[in-house]
Amino acid sequence: MGRVSKGSNPARQVAPGPRPWTTALIIGVACWAADFSQAHRFGLLADDWALMGNALWNRSFPFSEFLRDLFFYSWEGRPLRTIEFLLLRGAYAFGGLTASFLVLWAVLSASGILLSRLVARRLGGGAGLAAGLLLVLYPAVTTHVWAATLMAMLGIFYVLLAMEAFQRGWNVIAGLMILAALFSYELSAFPFVLAPWFRSGGRRRGLRDGILVFGIALGIYVAWRLWIFPRFVPDLRGAIVAAERGGPFEMARTTLAAALRAIPALLFRWPAHAFEVAAKPEHRSLFAAAFFAITPASVLLTRRGSAVSKSNLRDALLLTVFGVAAIMAGAALSVFASPRFTDGPVSRHNIASQMGAAVFWTGGFTLLFGLLRHRILRTAATMACCAVLAAFFTFRHAVQESWVRAGEFQRGVIRRMVEDLGPLPPHTAVLVRYPTAGFEPSDPEVLPPFVSGRTYEMETIFRLIYDESMLAGSFEEEKDVERASLLSPLGRMFRERAKLFSVVSYTLPSGDIHWFYRRALDPREHLIVPGGPAWDFVLRSRP
Repeated sequence: MGRVSKGSNPARQVAPGPRPWTTALIIGVACWAADFSQAHRFGLLADDWALMGNALWNRSFPFSEFLRDLFFYSWEGRPLRTIEFLLLRGAYAFGGLTASFLVLWAVLSASGILLSRLVARRLGGGAGLAAGLLLVLYPAVTTHVWAATLMAMLGIFYVLLAMEAFQRGWNVIAGLMILAALFSYELSAFPFVLAPWFRSGGRRRGLRDGILVFGIALGIYVAWRLWIFPRFVPDLRGAIVAAERGGPFEMARTTLAAALRAIPALLFRWPAHAFEVAAKPEHRSLFAAAFFAITPASVLLTRRGSAVSKSNLRDALLLTVFGVAAIMAGAALSVFASPRFTDGPVSRHNIASQMGAAVFWTGGFTLLFGLLRHRILRTAATMACCAVLAAFFTFRHAVQESWVRAGEFQRGVIRRMVEDLGPLPPHTAVLVRYPTAGFEPSDPEVLPPFVSGRTYEMETIFRLIYDESMLAGSFEEEKDVERASLLSPLGRMFRERAKLFSVVSYTLPSGDIHWFYRRALDPREHLIVPGGPAWDFVLRSRP
């Protein structure tokens, strides 16, 4: 039997639940079916072209140099992102791009399993299973199929390992895991505010130890950022601006306001949106199937369980309080980067606070179940919980479908664009104009599907399909070209080497091509034909 941590009660009674391997299997299958069952059809969206594309397909830039630059010179200052890319590249070598996406499934499922174990030790196996399922199915994150979010998923996994170690009294290991989370994705470390509840139910000694462990780890990280790697984290831009404008008081005020705004968004607006999606005619059959798959086992499980004790009721009530604190901690700084990533359809930064929402609802359902004494009422409460999980599953599956359509649409656009342009001279700058209105297909019930193609991603797309001499950017209106000229690497062409580049514009969706300047080829130069694994990936979706 494992070591009992200080501050825990070895005699406490918890309701029986499914065996650990059964819980792990249920969470893994649910996560795969909802989020990754169509991984073989995923596309590279948003940052994935620049990050995964360069890591997997850049033949002119050795992967060892890529990792070295990432570790020592990355402007984000997140050295443990090297682990992220090693995992993605290793999976790609084993099973192609599909295997790389399944790395995200493995990490997310492992996080759900870890959370279920932590909760089960205090509230029983049924509550643990609910917590794990809520973490992997919660609707507040819609970018879980971006490989670029693996850094945040790994950060969440590290902080769960930190809480596992802290619950067992292994404070040094807990501190090291917090550091790993901070060096992977800073915001993912803040859900550690839940650790005192897992260790002692939120009692004073657990709070003191948790503050001490987290404070030391955070101090080491701050020293690294200030003296060893003195660059700010992008997600703190808004906080820095607030501090410059109004001082520490204004920064504290805006941080608290942002954290408070996240509570209704995470706890109510996103779940309500999930039910809206599940209620649509095209999703009702999936919702019903998920509900009838979850309900029988859940009802049998609750009937096996004993009555919830008073200590369990207290723990469940405190868990809801700690869940709100975890939401605020995870969201306080992330919303500064862009509020649309918290409330908008493409929700990226909620990954740091969804754990708080998951444990909040776990505590709430456990509290409700403990207060109800009649078997019929308990069964009704269990079915309500199953309906919530089924709605969340349906929503996540709809998001997966939307990302599949987004990837197919994007590859079709890139394929047509490259085929229209044909072979290009070396050192060509491509200006892609596409109007957002009336061009992007829409799926308003979940998210806008075509999210790639801005200057940063377009640059990578052309370099991976042609060669490293290419420059590219995208814009919607003529005035955006002037703004693009200020950006790197297009800025280099406009400011330094304009005469060395051929310049062509391509307009979507009409396909109009206009050459502003076409440089004569040197005798040793030849036209570059599209090719390579990136082009093969684009051609994969050819009708």
